[in-house]
Amino acid sequence: MAVHSGKFATVGSMSTTKGWTVSETSSPAKFVTSNLQNGAGRTKGVFDWTGTVNGLGGDVPHMPGETFTFTGYTSPDNDVSGTGQQISGQALVESVNINWDFTTSEPLNWTLNFGGHLGWTWAPGTTTDTTDVVAPIPCGLDIVNGSATLTDVTTVALTITNELQTYVNSSTYSGGTCYTGRKSGNTDWTCAITQQDNLRGVANAPDIGTDNILKLYTSSTDYWYLSWGHIENYSGISADTDSGAILERTINYAMNGWNSAIGTIQRPGGSTAWWGTNAP
Repeated sequence: MAVHSGKFATVGSMSTTKGWTVSETSSPAKFVTSNLQNGAGRTKGVFDWTGTVNGLGGDVPHMPGETFTFTGYTSPDNDVSGTGQQISGQALVESVNINWDFTTSEPLNWTLNFGGHLGWTWAPGTTTDTTDVVAPIPCGLDIVNGSATLTDVTTVALTITNELQTYVNSSTYSGGTCYTGRKSGNTDWTCAITQQDNLRGVANAPDIGTDNILKLYTSSTDYWYLSWGHIENYSGISADTDSGAILERTINYAMNGWNSAIGTIQRPGGSTAWWGTNAP
C-alpha cells in the first residue's frame, strides 16, 4: 500500500510529540556554456535537510545548539503496526519555542527546529512512544517578573535560539554527494508576554529599557528561570471603540547576558544553569 496516514508518527525517544516535518533540499549551480545551445545546465549541488518537531509540555527534549539523532518514523508498512519507513540522521537544534495560552487552557506546547548535519538515511525501522503523557495546562500557573506576579496574562511565547553555523568543504563529501555540515553558535532568547491591561509605571508593567528576571512556571513548582530579560518595547497597544474589544498589550523581552553579573537560563526542575551562572 503506497498511501499511509501520519497518525503513527513518532520521533526517536521524544515523549508526547504531535508530529514532525523534514525538508530535503539541494542548491544546484546554474551554468550556460557555448556548447549548450543557449540552454541552461545545472550541477548536482549541495544537499541539506532541516525539520521541526512539535510536542506538548513545558520543557523541550533538546536545547538549542545541542546535537541529537533525529529518527522520524512515518507509518507501518501494513498500516497496523511494526516496521515502516523512517528518516534518521545527526542534527543540531536551531531554536525552541514554548507557548502558554491562558485564553484556551490548551496544554503547554513546544516546537523544536533543527538543521541536519551531513547525511541522512531513509530505511525501514520501528519506533514507538510508550512514555507517560505530559500535557500540563496554564491555568493556575504564575508568570513572574522580578518579585511581581504579572496579572491578566493571556499568552506567553518563549523562544530560545542558537546561531548555528553551516559549512561545506572537501570533507563534507561522501558517496558522490556534497553535504552541509553544522556547528553550534551563539545563544539568544526572546519572550513576548501579552496582558489585558493598560496600566504603566507599576510592578505589572516594568519600564522599557530595564533588565529583569523572568520566572515562567510550567507547574506549581517548576519554572523557566531567565536573566536578564531586557524590555525592548511594548507592542499591540490599541483601543477599539467600534468593537469594544478588551484592551491589551504585549511586553517584548530580549536576552541581555550581562547586568552586573552573567545571566542565566535554567530549565524547569533543573538545579543548575543550562546557560550562564546558577540561578539563586
